[in-house]
Amino acid sequence: MTLRKIRFRQAGGFAGLVRGCELSPGALGAKEGARLERLLRESGLAERPAATPAARGAKRDSARDLIQYEIEVETASGTVRVELDDLDLPDKAASLVAFLQEHARPMPLDRQER
Repeated sequence: MTLRKIRFRQAGGFAGLVRGCELSPGALGAKEGARLERLLRESGLAERPAATPAARGAKRDSARDLIQYEIEVETASGTVRVELDDLDLPDKAASLVAFLQEHARPMPLDRQER
């Protein structure tokens, strides 16, 4: 897998803040770029089919302050988009999300939904 770009968006929580980033391994430098690629590979998210909110179940109705994560991975073989929240974030993806959160910055609230 050759990572070209990863887009991250985090929204929700009690305050409803929106943060995100767009990273490419080359722009991060050799060490950080290699770390991003390793964390992505270990997370398994690039091979995961896109999750849809309708498929997540009724548990979310009682968990109103969940943080939602949108991760879009662009590789040489295509693009994979994954939508997760605090309840279905796999343990093995937590390190990748933490890395992306370190690079995330505030985003405008009026950003168009995809």
